[in-house]
Amino acid sequence: MGLFDHSWTLQAVMEMQKSIGEMSGKLDRLHTDIDRLGTRIEANCDSVDKLKHWQSLVTGGAIVVGVLVAAVWSIITFVPWNRVHFDSAPTAEGSRASSDVRSE
Repeated sequence: MGLFDHSWTLQAVMEMQKSIGEMSGKLDRLHTDIDRLGTRIEANCDSVDKLKHWQSLVTGGAIVVGVLVAAVWSIITFVPWNRVHFDSAPTAEGSRASSDVRSE
């Protein structure tokens, strides 16, 4: 055992080779997991796109309903309904009766 004893160096190289082999296997598994994760993310993106589509449809429908409610409310509120009499539309008999009243 002198200066030229290479057993320690050989042991260190063998352990490093073993560690590198384990790390290589773990990196391969990590690469596979990342590929699977990418596939799942793409599937989730499709779901998110579908949800955004439905969200815009519901939002548009709510806006249309709100505009219709506001239009009906404004018509009911601002039209002077007390001046419009659908019951007392003039008739031929009604006009004679009013002319008879005037002549008397």
